[in-house]
Amino acid sequence: MTNEELASLPADFSKLSPTVAMAIGNMSAGQRDVFDHEYRRAKRSTVVMVLLAVLFPIQFFLLDKTGLGVIYWLTFGFLGIGWVVFWFVTPSMVKEYNEQKANEIIRNIRYAAG
Repeated sequence: MTNEELASLPADFSKLSPTVAMAIGNMSAGQRDVFDHEYRRAKRSTVVMVLLAVLFPIQFFLLDKTGLGVIYWLTFGFLGIGWVVFWFVTPSMVKEYNEQKANEIIRNIRYAAG
């Protein structure tokens, strides 16, 4: 991959798994542009999600963990303990969510390419 091609990748490209990086490297320039646009739209910011976890814990719903979010709210943040615990767990949840979205976008691009 050339430097020009690397420049067209998302800013947080280095945070993606090697599998996703390899799949992006095998795409055409147009497909990389589509990936970049869709990934920027779908990804979640770790900083924003941690702030939400601290201030108003709705990050579960934004990270497609609706069941966990409902249980969290029904148990009052697991009796307050979960409120603190999820400050530290949220970054890994965001990384997992972003990875899932990247893989989903790659699958969609491959499907559209036929």
